[in-house]
Amino acid sequence: MALQDKKNSFQAAFASLKDALSTPVTEDRDRAGIIKNFEFTFETGWEYLRALLDDQGIGSNTPREAIERAFQARMIDSESVWLALMKDRKLTVHTYDRTFAQSMVDRIRLQYFTEFEKLARR
Repeated sequence: MALQDKKNSFQAAFASLKDALSTPVTEDRDRAGIIKNFEFTFETGWEYLRALLDDQGIGSNTPREAIERAFQARMIDSESVWLALMKDRKLTVHTYDRTFAQSMVDRIRLQYFTEFEKLARR
């Protein structure tokens, strides 16, 4: 997939996450929807980073490699936040309970959204 296609996919996923976060969380399905949108946004985000790196002749095969190399290339501001994003993305697939879901929504809203927003402005 071309760089522009990766960018478009990421921006569409980010727009969906932004929309999900703009409404009040009143039910479990609201939290689940935000978390699912976060998963899509992370997946398309790291793939977009990989495409940006490839465009500059820098290879990466895994999310971790893409994050580390994107930080070195100054494409992202915070390697540690992106690595935390990656860790939480893995947890969302294997864990679900109400307390975890709420803490995940809080991290998405207060910390991760900003990193996605910066990438969307690239």
